[in-house]
Amino acid sequence: MKARGKASITGMKARKWVSNSEEVISKIPEELRATELAISHDTQPITSTLGMLWHSSEDALTVAVSTVDKPTPITKRNVLKKIATVFDPLGLISPVLVRGKILLQVLWARGYDWDDEIKDDVANEIQAFFGQLSIVSQVEIPGSIRNKATVVSLELITFVDTSTSAFGAAVYARVEYEQPVPTTCHLLASKSKVAPLAPMTAPRLELMAAVVGLRLTQALIKVLELPMSAVIFYSDSLDVLL
Repeated sequence: MKARGKASITGMKARKWVSNSEEVISKIPEELRATELAISHDTQPITSTLGMLWHSSEDALTVAVSTVDKPTPITKRNVLKKIATVFDPLGLISPVLVRGKILLQVLWARGYDWDDEIKDDVANEIQAFFGQLSIVSQVEIPGSIRNKATVVSLELITFVDTSTSAFGAAVYARVEYEQPVPTTCHLLASKSKVAPLAPMTAPRLELMAAVVGLRLTQALIKVLELPMSAVIFYSDSLDVLL
């Protein structure tokens, strides 16, 4: 059962409450409930939470992406505008967004001005990126990393990796319960960065990815404030492991 609301300073009432429990929401006066819920006959109640969409009945998060109703000229300005409209603080769709950032970097390297229409080979890649963005709103991430069963162990598992174009990290929560409840594994957050234009060695990029993963994991440990059975890091680079 989850309930969310927007509170103000001490001494003032919290308002705009929404919950995935009918029992909870029935106890809250109507004037204090959220009024911006998106409800239709074929969808579940959805509200905006910290810039993301929260499906209250399923306790799942999705990233809101605006659709393009008409053909958009492929320019550096429009590519940047499209990337900037996506708010993804947890990095739930970072593998998709980083592709757009890589393409934007290519446009910079080729010397395109802001409103020059791109018609070379990268134009098709940008169009494919726009298409990928249009379907990421279908991706749902559970709002909770555990269920009500007794927890035996909670582990944070971080994967770091790099390529010549970008590097990043992803952190998962692995929760083991008392039998017969199966172990669960959920993505908590990820972060990616575009590799610098200046040539860099693969070992250096691998180390940069490791730093990103370490800082992201430390931030999550601080925010979660949960007892961890283990914190594990994975890398395929001997330079990082040694």
